[in-house]
Amino acid sequence: MAVVFLILKILGWALAGVVGLLLLAILLLVVVPVRYRINAQGGKDDPPQGLLRVTWLLHIVSFRLEYGPIAVSGKESGPGGAVHGPRIDGRRSTERGQVSRAMPDGQEEEKLRFVLRIFGFPLFRSDAGERQGKAGGKGESGSERETGSEGKADGEGKACGEGETDIEGKAGGERETGSEGKASGERETGSEGEAGGERETIKKRKAASDAQTEASSDKDTLYSIEETGTKKPEEAVETSTKKPGNAADTGIRASFHKIQARLDTVRDAFLSPENRKVIAWLWSVTKRLLRHIAPRGGGGEVVFGFDDPYTTGQAAAVCGALFGFIPRKMKIVPLFDREAMHGDVNLRGRLYAGYTLWWAFKVYRDKEVRRFIKQVRALAG
Repeated sequence: MAVVFLILKILGWALAGVVGLLLLAILLLVVVPVRYRINAQGGKDDPPQGLLRVTWLLHIVSFRLEYGPIAVSGKESGPGGAVHGPRIDGRRSTERGQVSRAMPDGQEEEKLRFVLRIFGFPLFRSDAGERQGKAGGKGESGSERETGSEGKADGEGKACGEGETDIEGKAGGERETGSEGKASGERETGSEGEAGGERETIKKRKAASDAQTEASSDKDTLYSIEETGTKKPEEAVETSTKKPGNAADTGIRASFHKIQARLDTVRDAFLSPENRKVIAWLWSVTKRLLRHIAPRGGGGEVVFGFDDPYTTGQAAAVCGALFGFIPRKMKIVPLFDREAMHGDVNLRGRLYAGYTLWWAFKVYRDKEVRRFIKQVRALAG
């Protein structure tokens, strides 16, 4: 019995440890925020460049998404093997926060890159295939060097063998050419006779087929003349007065009426008092989540202007709706007198998974929302 109790005790402690680790992971996911940073710049003449970095739990898990020009030739890594990021003020940022000079000698191309790291080790990255290709190229160069030395020795052996076989091949070739010439002459005479017979049979078949087609065309013309002659004048008048396209018009009108009836039912459903309350509540929840996710630090400047001042005013009105979701140090400058488009933005924020999950659970458990979703599915189906 003591052994059984000991085994049960071990299993209990192991199960308690697993449950404790799961609870700790859930608690960390709910309490510890996910932080993000956005750097972007570009203009009308400069290529767009951007950097998005997401970290969690003291950078144990990090994700980096990067877009911008990179050097095609030359070294692409900075100190410590860090990959160069987008160019900022004539320089390139690295993954470890270091800054290295831009490489002027290499050509550049715009490329989207990403890497996911756990405990500092890359788990997924976009340039994994390129790195494997470089490693394979180095291995192939080493194998080519080894095969080069073997190829030289084989070439010398082949040269000696060919020198001996050339003398024997000449004597044998002269003997074979005489016998082959006689046989080829006999074959040519037989093939010419067969080709002439086949041509005559083909001509006879073509003549017979042409005669059949002419006879059938004459019968068709006579049959069409008899049908047109026997048609009554009343039927001819009716066929001439029929308006083409009536069936198509009725089909288009029927489909248009169906679409209009469907739109009317959708409008009535969304404008009902019950559904309007649900939509208003969902919009309030969405605004709370947007304010929670919105950046809380950083700043920057965005300058824009179009050739038409009216278009510039419309764009400024749209940007004005974003002032509740962007930091105060962010400047948006519309220019009504000239065309311009450039910006430099540096934003940072955080997201609590617990807050988002709580509101998602409330939306899912709401009865009115579930009824509204069922009604929308019924209208869509």
